[in-house]
Amino acid sequence: MRWILPLALTVSAFSHQLWMEREGDTLLLHYGHLKPAPGEERYVRYEPSWVKHVACYDAEGYQQKISVIHTYPLRIKGNCKVAVATLWEGYWTKTTEGLKKAAKDEVKEPIESWASYGYVKRLDLWVPKPIGQELEITPLDDFTKAKVGEKLTFLVTYRGRPLANVPVSYNGHVVGTTDDRGRINIRLKEKGLNVVETSLKEMGDGKKADYIIREATLVFEIH
Repeated sequence: MRWILPLALTVSAFSHQLWMEREGDTLLLHYGHLKPAPGEERYVRYEPSWVKHVACYDAEGYQQKISVIHTYPLRIKGNCKVAVATLWEGYWTKTTEGLKKAAKDEVKEPIESWASYGYVKRLDLWVPKPIGQELEITPLDDFTKAKVGEKLTFLVTYRGRPLANVPVSYNGHVVGTTDDRGRINIRLKEKGLNVVETSLKEMGDGKKADYIIREATLVFEIH
């Protein structure tokens, strides 16, 4: 594989978060900072057209019919015990005139360019194996029975295979990297919504993007 995986990526990769919040039978897809630091905004506006795939599954694992309202924030209505979404944020290029949302071959004097993908999965029940997202985080322990202070093990996979030595963030703070089996142990610190994130960086085609950045988020609640 054509990997580039510097830990320095963690700062930029986790600058914004993806998560889903529940309102009855509706899930709202948010982008921003779940727990904003001073000067940060909780909700950052995104283009609904960035969302390229949404799916929803019931407690038995059957895909459900859903209603997706393509406004900001995106709304997903249905019997969702497991919900996933994929975002394609497009190309970004750093130039001598600043950052532009365009491919490398579309701007003058490019310095560095990348393509950006985001994957988010919300679990309202424990599913102990990957469900098919390209980059995915899976809880190997039953979070529905977990209490604050306990440690849970999480698995990071890319295209179905365990991914070693990638950074992992918990509730906005980098807590370590995966081991050679793609696993990491994380101690739960808060009730309510919890977010685990990871990212990887690959070589791009060099024409439209120097790199491909992929970010994955797992969202679950502790009661």
